[in-house]
Amino acid sequence: RVLVEVARRLRACVHEADTLARLGGDKFVVLVEQVRSHEHLLLIAQQVLANISEPFQFEGNRVVEKAH
Repeated sequence: RVLVEVARRLRACVHEADTLARLGGDKFVVLVEQVRSHEHLLLIAQQVLANISEPFQFEGNRVVEKAH
């Protein structure tokens, strides 16, 4: 369920024409088709990090990333 939610959050950060793929395990790749600028890519990366950093909620339980 966590991977499905991560994929949903990643999809929300990119345009429909962009490609989002799971490489395996917990690795994803985003291919941005129309790069407008370096700042545009930076904005997408910041959105991705913000979205996947938010805690997950499953059946009333909160799941957060454990600090290493």
